[in-house]
Formats: sequence, structure tokens, C-alpha cells
Amino acid sequence: QFNSYGYRRNMIMQILMEDDPLQYLDVLQQALNNDDTETSHYASTIIMELQRKMQEDISMAGFALQKDPDNMEKAKACQSVLYKVITSELFDEHNRALMYHQHQEVIQTIMEHDAMDETCYRNDLDVLLRMKNMTEAMRVSGMYRKYFPESEDAVAYLLKCLIAARDGTGIQEMMNSLSSMPVTLTQKTLPYVRMFQRSRT
Repeated sequence: QFNSYGYRRNMIMQILMEDDPLQYLDVLQQALNNDDTETSHYASTIIMELQRKMQEDISMAGFALQKDPDNMEKAKACQSVLYKVITSELFDEHNRALMYHQHQEVIQTIMEHDAMDETCYRNDLDVLLRMKNMTEAMRVSGMYRKYFPESEDAVAYLLKCLIAARDGTGIQEMMNSLSSMPVTLTQKTLPYVRMFQRSRT
């Protein structure tokens, strides 16, 4: 039975066996407040284990990059781990802020090696928007559009940044330049565009 304590405990323990248990963090955090103390204890134990494991993954990725700082595969692996943790709720705000600074150092290394791909840009912008660093987000979104002019994601992220920054002038300028952009827009971006077009009429 779904509501039985035994079922819920088994479900929590099953999460720990998953390849990426971090994706179930919301379930675990809900289980912390479960009226079954054993279920709550299991959830707390798993969250602490996840924190330990992710800290270990970050340390190992950072050490590997430190030993071979020109290896962009290692840099991107380190960036990926940091991104995964920063965009989760696994750690508190203070710890996420520390990881954010480490993430930006890794991103800077990748940029200096001219190795930014679309995943790096998307991840960096997600982190910058989450941390409300709008000045850097606008700069990076401009770079994304410059180096990937045919990418719809680059357009979508620029729109996200303009909206977050409440840059009405920038939004108007982008609307005016859409027809000349060498990119095909889909449902990923068109709802934003239509919304702004309606607001202008």
C-alpha cells in the first residue's frame, strides 16, 4: 500500500541506489517531515550521504583539474558537478555561494581556453540567474549570442536575462532585430516573443 510506512521506507532506500539520487532530492526533503520517524531518519541519513558524496565529487574534480589545468575535458567535468549541486537545494545558501565562486573560476578557465560550448553557456547562465548576478549574466548571454548566432537557446537565454534585469529597452531592441537573426524559433521561444509583441500593440 502506497501510504504504508514500510512502502515509504523502502521507496526512500531505493532512491539511494539510483545512478543520480540527487534528482529525487525533493522527495527526500518531503520525507524529512514524514510522520513516521523511521522514514524521516532514513531521508535525513540519505541527504547527509548525498552531501558527503557531492562534496567528494567536487573535491576530486577540482583536484583533477588542478593537476592538469589545460585539460578542458576535466574543466568541463568539474563545471558539471558544481552546476548540478548549485542548482539543487542539497546545500544551504552559504555553501552554494562558496561553490558559485568556484564555478565561476572554472568557467573563466574554460573561457580563457576558448572552449565554451553551448552546455557551458547554458549552465553558466542558469547559475548566474540563480545567484542574481545580472551584470555578468547579460555579458555572458551576449557572448552566447555572438558565438552561437544560430542557436535558439542563445536567444531564449538572452530573453530570460533581459526579463530578469527588467531591461525594457533591451527587450524592445531584441524584438526589432528578431527578423534579421539567423535562427529558427520554436515553441521554446515563441511564447516570449508573442507576449512582448502583444504588449507593444
